[in-house]
Formats: sequence, structure tokens, C-alpha cells
Amino acid sequence: ICEVLLLSSSLTTCDPGDLLASLSSIAASRVRCSVISLLAEVYICRRIARETGGEYGVALSQPHLRELLLRLLPPRPVCQDKLAPTNSLVKVGFPSRVPPGGAPALTYSAGSSKPEVRADGGFACPQCGVLHAELPTECPVCALKLLSATDLSKTYHHLFPLPLFKQQLGPPAALCFGCGEALPAAARNAAPATHGFTCGACGAAFCEHCDALLHESLHACPSCEGP
Repeated sequence: ICEVLLLSSSLTTCDPGDLLASLSSIAASRVRCSVISLLAEVYICRRIARETGGEYGVALSQPHLRELLLRLLPPRPVCQDKLAPTNSLVKVGFPSRVPPGGAPALTYSAGSSKPEVRADGGFACPQCGVLHAELPTECPVCALKLLSATDLSKTYHHLFPLPLFKQQLGPPAALCFGCGEALPAAARNAAPATHGFTCGACGAAFCEHCDALLHESLHACPSCEGP
């Protein structure tokens, strides 16, 4: 399973064979193709992106090109359609910290296949016990991928993003659940309109600033995660 990004500045294609047959082969191999055109839209490029589950865009300016590229950087969320990559388990280990000051021991640095004698502690592989200087890494002795809990949590929100909150159009809640401030419409006693945003799971109301903070930085609803 892989993903291909194509930057194209051409308005035509030159194909040695049947392009539709090649497209079917790409889709069957579960290769996701995303295309960014620098000149104008090309039909076959958009079709390739659509049928392989990728994205297609036409850059209107240099800042827009940067925006299109940055949009493809985060890992894709888990989806349930037929184009979703098949899931497979990856065995990982969470090493325990060995404090410095003990007896010198062979310690592997990240990316190195040769150990060094060090006495500044490290992280002990839970499978073979070899020391490693830093995380994340892959143990060269037993080939186990080693992570810390922090490394794992950094990727979790990309796989399972926080659902968008719904606009609250009914009677406004008095306070924002996040910051405790009065919601704008409630503070002004305005006519029924948009009174913040509501979590679809727990019903907690949030102001515009807290809604942006939760979706862009925290990636979790404090009401759902709370006791």
C-alpha cells in the first residue's frame, strides 16, 4: 500500500498503452494517487485521483500551491469504504527508562547498528533487554519497534479525528463548557441564532474560540473525556 503525489504542469498526456487499464490496475493495487496541476485541470488526472481515493487540485498561486501540499501531509483518517487500506497489526514495545549512574552498558543510538559503551542510562527493550539512547527507534537485535506513550498519542488524533461540532441554533447555553465564559448570543440576549457549537456525543456547548482550540490543538472533547 502506498501513496503517490504527482505535480503536473502539462495540458496533455502521452500514454504508451490503455490508460483506463492502467487506472484499473492502480486501483486494484490500492495505490492512492493525488494530483496537483500547475496550469489547468486535466480530466484524466482528476479521474485518476477520484477513482484511487486521492485528491486533485489546481494551484492558483504560490501560496495556494503550498496550501494544497500541506493538506496532504497529515496521515489520512481511518475510513470504511472500499478504498481504505487494509489494517494490519504492528508489534511495538514500550521500553522502561533506565536511570543514569549505573554500570556501563552497551547502548544503541538511533539509526546505528553498532553499540557504544555508555553509563548515562537509556531505554531497555522489553523483548531483549538491550539499551537504547533515545526513542522512537527500532531495536537492531530483535527488530521490535520501540515507542513512548507520547509518540503514540501524537499520531492518534490523525487516525481518529474529533468530529465537527454542530452549530447550536436553539436556546443558548449560559456558559461555554471549555472556558466558562458566557456565549456571545446569551450575553447579549440576542434573538435565536447561532449560540456556539455543540458536541454531538455529549451535548456540551462551546464558544467559537474553544471549538477551534479543540479541533486544531487538543483533538478531544473535555466533556466526553472527563470523569
